[in-house]
Amino acid sequence: MEWGELLNWILGILTLIASGGWFVNWRAHKRQEDAKAIQSEQDIYQEMLTDLETHNERLRKFNAEISDECEQLRKRVAENENKLLKQDDKLREQEKKLATQENKIESLEHRLELVTEMMCGKSNCQQRTRVFLTPVDDDSFMTRKNQERT
Repeated sequence: MEWGELLNWILGILTLIASGGWFVNWRAHKRQEDAKAIQSEQDIYQEMLTDLETHNERLRKFNAEISDECEQLRKRVAENENKLLKQDDKLREQEKKLATQENKIESLEHRLELVTEMMCGKSNCQQRTRVFLTPVDDDSFMTRKNQERT
């Protein structure tokens, strides 16, 4: 081999190394850009995760508030149900008392009918003619003789 050929070989190898270095440098630069892009995507992903955690925490607080409010409403409903049951019991008692009063009034009306058969408008009368009782404005009763006799 001659010195010229040897020099060509050395120049070829140096050219290959020099041009290959540019390729390696370009690939390294490309990898750095890719790493920066991946890092920015990770940053965006981390921000999304932080926002999601914040949103979930707000939802948990809201859920806790709603649960407390529901519990308070349940207590109020239970109290109102108890009040209604008590009022219902009182109402039933009043209805029973009303029924007994109506029965007493009916029996007193029947007695009054029986007694009016025996009454007379005259004192010490032995004829025992029927007398009609009429109400007066002050809810007291007056006796009056049978209108056929007048």
